Formats: sequence, structure tokens, C-alpha cells
Amino acid sequence: MDWYEIVTIVISALSILGFGVVMRYFWEDKHNKKIQNSEAEKRRIKEEKQEETREVLREEIQPLMVTIEQIKSLTTVTSEGTLMLLRDRMKSSLNNYRTQNWASSSDKANWFELFNTYKNMGGNHFREYVEQWKQEIENLPIEDENKKEKIKRKITKED
Repeated sequence: MDWYEIVTIVISALSILGFGVVMRYFWEDKHNKKIQNSEAEKRRIKEEKQEETREVLREEIQPLMVTIEQIKSLTTVTSEGTLMLLRDRMKSSLNNYRTQNWASSSDKANWFELFNTYKNMGGNHFREYVEQWKQEIENLPIEDENKKEKIKRKITKED
């Protein structure tokens, strides 16, 4: 075998080996691109499904949001009405106690329960009047419950 033939064989072998390496990288690259494309497609499909789900939820939640706003509005109106009734009841009770010039301990306890509820609900619209009423209630003399019953019976007998 001549050196020329040996060189030709070596060059041919190296060429075949080089071609194999090039082809391997080519196929790996092509395979990796397929995997990347497949993963990208999966992400795209997942994002589309998520967006569809979000849209369905938005459509379903919208009526609930409207209902919640209506409930908030009604709650505000109810709360304001309750405050007005509490204030009216406190004033009415105070006027009654002023007329008789005394209040029983249970009358005072009931009045202060109204007052605390009024205050806890945010009843500050007539604070100066209500605080003044509170002072008047605190300063009223306490009479026995039995005396109150006796007065009622006496009034009933007189009629």
C-alpha cells in the first residue's frame, strides 16, 4: 500500500467521521427545536385556556358584583335608618324621663345600651345633642321599679 492510498483512506475515514458528527449535531438541533416548539405550543394552549377561563369567570362574576353593590347600598340605607330610629328612641325615652323627673336603673341601662349601639354604629351626626342627652340621663335620679308600678296602678285607678 502506497502512502497515497493510506492518506486517501485516512481522509475518507475522517470525512465519514466528520459527516457523522455533523449529521448528529444537525439531528440533535432539529430534535431540540421540535421539543422547544412542542413546549411553546403547550404554553400557548395553556395560556389560551387560562384566558378563556378568566373570561368565563368575568362573565359569571359580573352579576355578583352588581348584587354586592346593591347589598352595600341597601346596607348603608338600613344602617342610616337604624341610626335614626335609635336616636329617636333615645330622645323619646329621655323626654319621658324628663316628664317624670326620674328613671329606674333598668331604664338607664336600656338607654345606655341604645346609646352605645348608636355610637358603635357611627352615630356622630348629632353628637353634641346625644352627648348632652347622655349627661341628662346620668344626672336623673334613680327611682325604684316598684314606685313606677305604683304610679301606673294609681293612674289606672283614677281613670
